[in-house]
Amino acid sequence: MTDAAAQHRLRAADADRDATVDRLGAAMSEGRLRPDEYEERLERVFAAITYAELDRLVADLPGPPPTTPLTEPATVRRRRAAAGRSRQPGVKGRSV
Repeated sequence: MTDAAAQHRLRAADADRDATVDRLGAAMSEGRLRPDEYEERLERVFAAITYAELDRLVADLPGPPPTTPLTEPATVRRRRAAAGRSRQPGVKGRSV
């Protein structure tokens, strides 16, 4: 089994789902998805368990798969910052 095939079997995290939601939102705002298609795919995003399930939801859209992000999506960073948490255990988020 290749590394890519093995990764597709791995369980997706909330950050991966957030990246997929961001990608679908961009596709809808660009006119690539109808509102009903967007809503249907959103339901499937939140039911997805593996990277492969998420990748199938954006396979017909241009751009790289959202399940291979190099950094956390902005929505996750904002959520962590609002909660005063960082990615590193024991490190508090910055206060403003």
